[in-house]
Amino acid sequence: MKSLSCLGLPHICAIDGYSGKIVQFVSMPVKNPVQIYQHLFRPILVEYGLFDQIRVDHHKEWTLSLCVQESLAYLRHSVQKPPHRQGSSTMSSYPLLVGQLLQLAVLRLWSKMVQKYLGTWHPTQEVGRISMEPLYKVGVRLFTSVWKCHNIPGKGIPNERMANARTRRLPSEIIPDAHFATSQFVDMGGHLTLESHFGNDPLAGRNGLIAERNRQFHQ
Repeated sequence: MKSLSCLGLPHICAIDGYSGKIVQFVSMPVKNPVQIYQHLFRPILVEYGLFDQIRVDHHKEWTLSLCVQESLAYLRHSVQKPPHRQGSSTMSSYPLLVGQLLQLAVLRLWSKMVQKYLGTWHPTQEVGRISMEPLYKVGVRLFTSVWKCHNIPGKGIPNERMANARTRRLPSEIIPDAHFATSQFVDMGGHLTLESHFGNDPLAGRNGLIAERNRQFHQ
């Protein structure tokens, strides 16, 4: 699993090392271990099962996912190897290459959109974070749908190879949800940032407008 950044917006990419398939990709304004577990790692466990080993860098956003991986480690096919491995952010060049290709594809979409609707654009990091997220989700969906079906030299087609991946399918009831996993982690003495905030709310202190905004966004 690899953290990337495009125009100031963090993205987390999970790639199966055996098949080369992008198994999950999420973006968020601020990297948060609870959100990463809820939207990246847990969906992987549900859809693909438990991997023998996951590889990440030394950043703290992985703490909750690594804790759950360790708690389920006894169910793996191969229990001899460590359930996770942490190294430098350049430990594996393959996720970095995929991330760079994805960023290039999204930036091309962004450039075309800007030229069509805005003419010229002078980006700031704040504008990039806010406006890139929906575009990035579209780009990720398009890119991954193509990537999983194309032939990777020396590997083959990711979708076909993923069918032979050695993962342990798990009953959904033993995969903790984010709330339970967080409670377990804290009970074990761990510390987590439960919520991460980005920017200042322009409606802060105006409760009536906040209520109206929430009503409209959740209709």
